[in-house]
Amino acid sequence: MVSYFIKPDVKIAYNGIEGSFSHQVAIIVFPSLQNMSPVPNPRGLEEGLMNGKYDIGIMPLVNSTARAVEPTLDTLLDYRSQLHIFDSFGLLVDQRVGGFCNPEEVKYVASHPTAISQCRGNLQERFPNYRPIPGEDTALSIKNLAADRNLDPENPARHYPWNTAVVGSEVAFRLYGVPMYEERNIADEGNKNITMFLLLRRRTTTPGTLQLDEARRLLGLGILGQHQGT
Repeated sequence: MVSYFIKPDVKIAYNGIEGSFSHQVAIIVFPSLQNMSPVPNPRGLEEGLMNGKYDIGIMPLVNSTARAVEPTLDTLLDYRSQLHIFDSFGLLVDQRVGGFCNPEEVKYVASHPTAISQCRGNLQERFPNYRPIPGEDTALSIKNLAADRNLDPENPARHYPWNTAVVGSEVAFRLYGVPMYEERNIADEGNKNITMFLLLRRRTTTPGTLQLDEARRLLGLGILGQHQGT
């Protein structure tokens, strides 16, 4: 997998919001492009590829510790003969934790369920008996906590209780102004926590075999193994 340098009018979309790990992959793979579209819903991204709104889509498929990303698999099933997986990218997922309350006050941890799963051991060590708050996206959880910062603890408009920490990328913490508790990766598997992302585009010809074959190959972690030592 290498970086692509393509025409500036090519429309790139990634699954997630700004600061998500899909956004990081988009920046790495297409460093010459500034205008990329965040699409929180995997189905919305794939429908956008089908109707020509986007030329290329980036979606997570499988994590080395938490396994398959189910929403991606569901939408691949629906569009298996119409979308082409033309490349893939293995990203070392560096999870950080932070919030506005003191670490010893944390009673809740909000993030995508996969992120919480990846950090379960370290989170339990830092915040014994914490309660997870699952969300759609790691970066969205950080963004929501930032929005809560100036709200009264009893304000019904809050997304989370005041004593909530969030898990996500360093990029998202800095983007939304939420302080990190420490400057290190809290994923239990450390540098073995790899997520495979798919690069998709609309097919221009009818496939001889179903596109699911490629997804199954990636789910077998054949490509993931090439990235774990880097």
